[in-house]
Amino acid sequence: MSVAVKHLNADTSFLLTFSSKPNSPTNEVASRDGAFSVLIDPWLDGPSIVTAPWFAKTEHKIPSAVQHLSELPAPDVVIVSQNKPDHCHKATLLQLPPDGKTIIAADPGAAKAIKSWDHFDPAKVRGLRKYDPKVKSGGSLRLSIPALSPHGFPGEVHISFIPAKHYMTGLHNAIGVTYRPPTRTKSIAPIATVDLPKTTRYFHVPLSPMTVPPASPQPPLTPLANRPMSFDQPAQVDNVIQAVGPFSFRGHRPRLSRSSNTASSEFLPSTDKPIIRVSPESERDEGTIVHNIVTIPDRSPRVGAAFDFKLGPLPFTHLNSPPTPPDSPAWEPLSSPSNPTSTPTSPSPTSPLFHQRCISSIPSHQRSLSSVSSMPNLITPLTPARPQAVSIIYSPHGLPLSDLQPYIQNHLVRLPGALPLTVLFHSFDYAQNPWYLGGNIMMGMYGGAEIARAVMARCWISAHDEQKDDRGLSVKKLRVKRIGADEVRKHLGEGEHGEWLRQNGWTCDVRQLEVGKEMFIGPLRES
Repeated sequence: MSVAVKHLNADTSFLLTFSSKPNSPTNEVASRDGAFSVLIDPWLDGPSIVTAPWFAKTEHKIPSAVQHLSELPAPDVVIVSQNKPDHCHKATLLQLPPDGKTIIAADPGAAKAIKSWDHFDPAKVRGLRKYDPKVKSGGSLRLSIPALSPHGFPGEVHISFIPAKHYMTGLHNAIGVTYRPPTRTKSIAPIATVDLPKTTRYFHVPLSPMTVPPASPQPPLTPLANRPMSFDQPAQVDNVIQAVGPFSFRGHRPRLSRSSNTASSEFLPSTDKPIIRVSPESERDEGTIVHNIVTIPDRSPRVGAAFDFKLGPLPFTHLNSPPTPPDSPAWEPLSSPSNPTSTPTSPSPTSPLFHQRCISSIPSHQRSLSSVSSMPNLITPLTPARPQAVSIIYSPHGLPLSDLQPYIQNHLVRLPGALPLTVLFHSFDYAQNPWYLGGNIMMGMYGGAEIARAVMARCWISAHDEQKDDRGLSVKKLRVKRIGADEVRKHLGEGEHGEWLRQNGWTCDVRQLEVGKEMFIGPLRES
């Protein structure tokens, strides 16, 4: 669950290599490892002409990292975000072999133009439908990746097209890409699990703080075996235990004592031999609610055993004893004070009850892993967690956040690991034309910051910010505000939303990736 990003030109052509491994350089990944490559808006060399050279002609000032697509491994998918020649560059796309494995996923207008060239198999050119949350999978293109073993899950690449609603030029849109890596196992848990033998009733134990041994020894805790419980009963019941005045417990409900030290109330303070007192009949009124303290008997020795459900008979020798066994609490009238010098009788170290208590007094989260590790028939001790997804939003010209929200709320939010967003591709520079020449060309830092904050982007890479050689009528009145990475970083932390995110630990790696440079984004580290 990682992605490597390589900038092929100084503008907006990128090669993305997704991997199922958390740290794999691109020269080491292969399709057998679940790797998947995506080439975005390739334009390597030659001019980009809109309508005619007199209207708009653009050329690179900085040479591209490669001069021909044959210098790159054949990509699995080529994404063409719009039907403009600087994104859908015919001379570059025709460098792809017509009978290769590459699928072209394109804006509907671009897909129509590419099919008209009669170069590619029409089945390999897929026009992207507008993302619709009311349709299954949003109507997005879904590509399956084979599982890494017969016992694993297949991976999936999900490509979505999100156009802006109120921009007629077709410049403003976004391409959403999510990669869910294939696996070697059928695990669906978000955390690693321990596999128990099939002789047990349950086969997976989550590796949570309750099952991982603590870093340092913990003070001894009293197990659940002797925790006190409270029950409310009418005062006229025979054998009343410890009557208390009605002013203290009227309206009192049954409750279990809980401990703030554990998540499951497993360890609770109690005494080894609680004293239970009985009040005389004269001190009780009819209908009075009394508070009874009852000690729950110790656990069965089966609980302390290491997942062995074929034990012999219980080791207790006093099960047929009278209702008041030696370990039961002593009865004492309320009026007579207890003897402070009396010492409760403890079981003999040789008795089964003593050994059972020694086992029970060990915290269960310390017993569980040691019990599992002692099993001779434990073949696969650990099942890895299901890898998290990698998420990309590519929007070089930008679009309003409101148009992107349905995709965020219905796809990214529901896909484990897709948020925070892995990488945002968006322009830094702000470009504006008069309304009769298309109006806004690039939303730049201002629109990108709004998206980056909303999805808490881990990385923001500059896209479409090359200072190109522009000529023609359409660019004579174009006004461009150049913005650097430092200014973008500062702007992200401004405003109420940005300040709140910054105070809560959010940081965004803002990059202007040079031509031919490559960066690697691994999985999000758990705090």
